[in-house]
Amino acid sequence: MKEKLKIELIKIKKEFYSLIKNQGKQKIITYLYIIFSLAAVTFFGLFAIQPTLATISELHKEKDDGEFTLQQLKTKNQSLQRLSSEFQQIEPDINKVYEAIPTSPKIPELIRKIETLANKNNLAIKSLTTGAIELYPTTRAGVQLFSFTVNISAVGIESSINIFTQELVNIDRIISIERLSSGTAEDRLFSTTIIGRAYFIKE
Repeated sequence: MKEKLKIELIKIKKEFYSLIKNQGKQKIITYLYIIFSLAAVTFFGLFAIQPTLATISELHKEKDDGEFTLQQLKTKNQSLQRLSSEFQQIEPDINKVYEAIPTSPKIPELIRKIETLANKNNLAIKSLTTGAIELYPTTRAGVQLFSFTVNISAVGIESSINIFTQELVNIDRIISIERLSSGTAEDRLFSTTIIGRAYFIKE
């Protein structure tokens, strides 16, 4: 009886050790499976993720470049708006400059202005002629300034002649007076002879 019990205990002991041994192997296999699985996922994941990471990096760089370019455009746009605003403020003055010294002789327009001014002051124009345009212009500040003479002979009362002369100098077209003479005429009228010089530039 004792011998049989002893044999049974030995059998149970062997089965117990065998069970523990088998479970240990199973755990090792399980751990190795997990390790190899993680290694495989990491290895293949790098190949799959690397292009994505490169794309993200490139997009980030393009975004930075785009933001820089946008900022530059905003700065230029602000400068253009400021220049446009400043130009609008000085545009009337620029137009006055071009009227004072036009880019062509505009002789007919000047003659009409002088005739209108004479009529306004009740002067009778005896003669109104222009001289030849000088072939060799004066150069000032890098600009070639052409000119021609304007010869005016008119008759009227003395006060009207004086006002006419002052207004002639102050019209929107620049005219410099080179010679001015006056004297008495018939019927208590005065005569005046004015030689002026008008200017223009060429574009």
